[in-house]
Amino acid sequence: MNTLRFRIIILTFIVLPFLISAQDKTPQTTQKDAWSKYQDDNGADWKLRWNKKTGSPASMYGGKSKEYEGSFETKAKSFLKDNIELFDFENESYIDQLIVTKTVDRKEGTFVRLKQLYNNIPVVGGEYVTRFDNTNKVTYAGGYLYNKINLDLTPKISESVAIESAKIGLNIMELKSQPLTEVVILPWDGNYSLCWKVLLVESAIGKWECFVDAQNGALIYHENIVSNSVTKSGNVYLTNPGNGGITSDSIEVEYVGGKNQFELRNNFATPINSSGQVITSTTGNFYYTPPGSTVYDNTNFDYVNTLYHVFNFATVYIRDELGYTPSAIDIYVHQNYDNAYFDAETSVLRFGQTLTGDYFDFAKSNDMIYHEYTHFIIYNISGIYGFNDEKGAMSEGYADYFACSFTDDSNWAEWLHTTYTTHLRKLNTDPATFNYSNYDNISYRTSPVGSAHANGMIWSGALWDLRTLLGDSLADEIIFTSVISLTSTPTFLDGLNAILDYAGTVYPSTIPTIKTIFCNREISFPETPGLLQISTSSGGFVQLNWPLNTECNHSGYKIYRDYDFNGFQLLTTVGASTTSYEDRGITVGNKFDPKVRYKISAFDVSGQESSTSNVVTTYAGGINSKDVLNNLKEIQLTKFELFNAYPNPFNPQTNINFSLPEKSNTILSVYNTLGMEIKTLANGILEKGIHKRVLYASQLPTGIYIVKINSRGLETNKKYTQTQKIILIK
Repeated sequence: MNTLRFRIIILTFIVLPFLISAQDKTPQTTQKDAWSKYQDDNGADWKLRWNKKTGSPASMYGGKSKEYEGSFETKAKSFLKDNIELFDFENESYIDQLIVTKTVDRKEGTFVRLKQLYNNIPVVGGEYVTRFDNTNKVTYAGGYLYNKINLDLTPKISESVAIESAKIGLNIMELKSQPLTEVVILPWDGNYSLCWKVLLVESAIGKWECFVDAQNGALIYHENIVSNSVTKSGNVYLTNPGNGGITSDSIEVEYVGGKNQFELRNNFATPINSSGQVITSTTGNFYYTPPGSTVYDNTNFDYVNTLYHVFNFATVYIRDELGYTPSAIDIYVHQNYDNAYFDAETSVLRFGQTLTGDYFDFAKSNDMIYHEYTHFIIYNISGIYGFNDEKGAMSEGYADYFACSFTDDSNWAEWLHTTYTTHLRKLNTDPATFNYSNYDNISYRTSPVGSAHANGMIWSGALWDLRTLLGDSLADEIIFTSVISLTSTPTFLDGLNAILDYAGTVYPSTIPTIKTIFCNREISFPETPGLLQISTSSGGFVQLNWPLNTECNHSGYKIYRDYDFNGFQLLTTVGASTTSYEDRGITVGNKFDPKVRYKISAFDVSGQESSTSNVVTTYAGGINSKDVLNNLKEIQLTKFELFNAYPNPFNPQTNINFSLPEKSNTILSVYNTLGMEIKTLANGILEKGIHKRVLYASQLPTGIYIVKINSRGLETNKKYTQTQKIILIK
């Protein structure tokens, strides 16, 4: 793998949370209602994650908003104002006070970063990012915006008192430079505090950001914003014990000046020993060697080895290549079980070890470490984790893929199992076996039938196929970036949609290849049929035509028909190679006759149905079979209705249909334009349902006539009256 590649993608623009705000907030009912309305207005493709710290949207993605005008600041603020109830702002002044701090153009759009102020005072951690595509529509929005701020904005202690409070709290006697101060609003434990933000520079490795309560002088929070990481050395396996011996290599550790020692931890990981402590060294060198010929016994060696591989994977691959900077995670080794896993509840990595059986020490295998660490990354981005359903399979598939992509090796866990001397799982699998039709029917080595690991090989196989055909750099970018668009419980089709969404925006030429790859794994959805056209001639039958669907797994079409706006009903199903259909149940009439509408959908071998095509319309001059009326009778009647007479104009007879939602006393009559009753077609109690009457007019002169229905339901006593014009032409 080329480790010099570097790119920044959408994930670098996610606003990081201000971690000291501890209490979770849940969205209000009005916010949930506003979200439902947003989806109604902008499409169901939009997805949302709620921000547990603010109770407002943490991220919105997956769809496109309406088009916005003006500068990017104006557009970003207009988007927020349009959704003020969703963000639960008390008024627009919260939005008006936002300021633009950065605008960045990327392949996938223009990112606008807004910083939050309240009465011209910065709100710590209050930032929001909005992405606009080239049509000025919002395609992503996310971050932290705080609302309902209510506090005294006048400091009661001076700047100098705040500085002294911070120095005393940190036991700092001398400073290297003049402190910097600023009044800020600090979200804290679900509330807000007016604070002095004080920056104290103690030394080259001690630069403290402090927050002092501006009302009482208490030091609320402090953090050293300078990394104390230094490069030292330790013993590791570059891959695993089965592929080369122990090597001394560079490791990144922390120097603790007050203790004059080095701790085995860095910004990405902290190994914790059985006593709950961090391993230390006075020299910064961590040279531990497993005793004798066994590889099991030295716990400290495993701490060094896991830290070494997590740091390399996190920096070289996840941060520098994929553009995402992970947070830190604790690591435990020599756990007493035959496995390794990411513990989502406590957000730690655990590596098992046993002296018996087929398994070895999991902390000594580089690709096992990468696999479990990927679980942590994917969980932090999208919440995907678990062992059930397709989300579990995708979680395992992603973990296998990124571990193998980093090592540039399609075989995973070569060393961990003595029964299989080559690998535990592989990614370059045969689509004929590892496909969606075999979901829950795949067994591979130690992965039992129906397990997330076995089903995950379907997903990882498709991802590896992408890498093979698109190249590692492009495939990694598309796959990794697509994860941000997923919820915590995705399906394979959700994953494919996310990949197509990003690739279609940035690399549209890859779409056919991507669709083919996933289709070979039977992970696909039928395409919406092309333009539906209708050919008609008065007195003839309806002829429908459409272009052929060419995607793999295409199995056929469903044709839907609606008569006189009574709802579309399935008319028939035709084969995959069919591109036309003649409806012999309808004779084409003219514009005075009831309308008949058609639309079609495609379906695939697994029964999935596409969205429907455009709707085409003609007029029914006559009904040649009972299926139209049968379809009407299947409609769940909810109201009285007098349907359009057909044919109309007519000679010498016309059909008049009406529906009754309950047993009713009904009179159906025909009048001339002078108001004289000419014919009575129904008079009495009729059952619920569709009723048909025929007006025979051979004895009537040419002219306009009025059909009138009066009905009263016997159950509800509801009354109904409706009229329509009919024209007799001789």
